[in-house]
Formats: sequence, structure tokens, C-alpha cells
Amino acid sequence: MGAVDKLIDEGLAATTTPLERARLLLAKGGMFVRRAFPADTDDHSLEDRLAAVREAASIAQDADPAMEFLILDTLVDLSMAAADYVGALATAKAALPLLDRIGNPAPADPYFEAALAMLDLAGDASLALELAQKASAIDKTRSPHEQMHSTLALMRVGYRIGDWDLVEASLDDHLANFALETGVHCINVQMGPSQGAVVLAHRGQTERSLELSRMPFPFEAIVGPIEGAQASALVAAGAVTEGLALAEEVLANAPRWRALEAAAAALEAVTFGDDAEAIDRQLANLSDVSAVGPQLAAAYDRAAGRAKALRGDPEGAALLRSAIDRFDAQPAIFEAARTRELLADAVPDEARSLLESALAVYRQLRATPHVNRVEARLAAL
Repeated sequence: MGAVDKLIDEGLAATTTPLERARLLLAKGGMFVRRAFPADTDDHSLEDRLAAVREAASIAQDADPAMEFLILDTLVDLSMAAADYVGALATAKAALPLLDRIGNPAPADPYFEAALAMLDLAGDASLALELAQKASAIDKTRSPHEQMHSTLALMRVGYRIGDWDLVEASLDDHLANFALETGVHCINVQMGPSQGAVVLAHRGQTERSLELSRMPFPFEAIVGPIEGAQASALVAAGAVTEGLALAEEVLANAPRWRALEAAAAALEAVTFGDDAEAIDRQLANLSDVSAVGPQLAAAYDRAAGRAKALRGDPEGAALLRSAIDRFDAQPAIFEAARTRELLADAVPDEARSLLESALAVYRQLRATPHVNRVEARLAAL
């Protein structure tokens, strides 16, 4: 990696045209991401690489739209690494108008990247679905690797909005392509089986879910998003201790921007238990994740509300209601339903209506274990 950085610096010293300089500055910034995956030592500071991409953005403004998008997308990644989530979201939104200017046939990756940014940073699942569908339409004629980018995006969005049939259909497509390129070194490819496994687990297909969660090929020198997604699948399938241990391994060893999936898994692992102290430990370690976007903010509030409710603190109910509002706004219907179920524990007078609301969602999703649990709770009231 150091040799590549040296060549980029030599090119910057020799280049004579603005667009050539912009391309080299983009490469200089992008090397941060390339280094992060193999955990290589970086002689440049993050701020140095951010400055390079910001200069590239100023040079390439109103130039080639595809290049402009790539620059802004790299700036999103670097802003995430710097924990500047507000800046990352603003940049992601600024890049959206470029999508219609990139050309025809447009590459799918800009739509894929925009879909995930809108899902994770903006919490706008409806827009994310539209963008993911555009990526998928383009990728239908592309390589198995490229198609798996789109199926991952569709699974992530489908899970969030409660279109779990879309998740299962996309999982089938992903696995067919995964069989053709099982060992490909791509996070988006390797996260796919775990993402689909989460829905199968919540639909009661525990063994299949556990099987899928162990399919990915972790190719990086350090743990990161692949293992974080696996942790979520394990927790969903009931292997909570194993999933939490894997999530905590990622959180202990990966930079935060590469451990957001693990953070979500760790919060889920403790939130639906009865150990307020275990929840508190995760909350103390993950106090920064609320700034990432509405989904993690809601998950954090839910965990905090659950811990307080377990202690009989009336503030717990307020935090759980806040989480429900955040989930509903995205919409994230399954997570909102699960939170209503937790709120039912905290406000017994509202328990029946909250549980009936949650049950309706679980039936819609065919989330059999959750249907059975809530029906039993209602029968006991």
C-alpha cells in the first residue's frame, strides 16, 4: 500500500491538468479505505486524506457526473471514519442529483451506495428501496458479483420496511450467485447470507438461519462488517451468547465506522433480555452510535428505555415511546412492533392494545415465533 501512496504523490507532483489532479487526489483519499480492510499502517492522517478528497470535489465540480459521485461517495466514507455523521449525510444527499446525470446505461454501484446511505444515515427506507430497485434493474445483466451488491441492498431495505418476501426472494438470488463466486473478497457479497438469515430466524427457520450465518468467507485481516452481520444473524436465531461474543470481538478490535453492524447486534443481544446491568454495559460502550442515524438512535433509546423499565424507572416508558416514534418514521415496522412489546411490560394499563398492535405486524410478516409468544401473552392477560 505504501508503494501505491508513493506513486500517487509522485503523480500529484507531476500532473499539469486539473482533472488529472482530481483523479489522483481521489485515489489518495480512497487509499484510506483500501488500507482499512487489510489493517495496513497508514502514514497519512485521516484529515490529510479528507483534505485531498475535498480538493478533488472542488476541482471536479460540474465535470463528469460519475466522477463527481465517486468523489462524494468517498467523502461519505471518510466522514464516517471521522465520526462526522452529519457531514456524511449532507454529502450523501448532495450526491443524489448526480444519479440522473451519470448517463445511460448507468452503473449500478452509485444507486447501491446511495440506497445504503439513505437507509443508514437518513433513515429514509422508501427512498432507499427506490434506489436499490434501480441498482437491481441495472445489475440484472451484470456479473454475479455485481448482482450480489443489489440483492444485499434489497435484503437490507426489505427487512427494514417489513417486505420480508422481498428479502427471501433476494436471498435466493444472492445464494445462487454466491455459489458461483463464494470466495470473492467483497464485504457486500459476504454479508448477504447473514442478512437473509435474520429474516429466516424471525420466521422460525432457526437451523437454516444458523447455517447461512456461517457461510460467509471472512477475508480481511481484522474483524469488521462481515462478522458484525454474522453476529446479528446469530442473535436473531437464538444463539445470543455466541452472537454477542462475536459482536464484542468486533467492537474491541475494529474502528467504530467498521463496527456499526456489531453495535446493532450487541444492543439487540441485551435489549430483549432481563439483565439491566448487561444493557448498561453496552450503552456505556456505544454512547456514540446514536449520532449515526435514526435506526441506531432508536435502537439505543430502546435499550436505554428497557434498562430503566426493568428497574421500575418511569422514564423507561418515555424512552421506549421515543424509540417507537423513530422506528415508525422510517418505517421500520418489525422493530417498532418489538418495541411496543417491550413498552407493554412498562405500562400494564396499555399492555393489551400494544400487544395486539405488535401481533398484527408479526402476523403480517409471518414471524411465527413472535406470533406464538404474543398470542400466549395476550391469553394470559
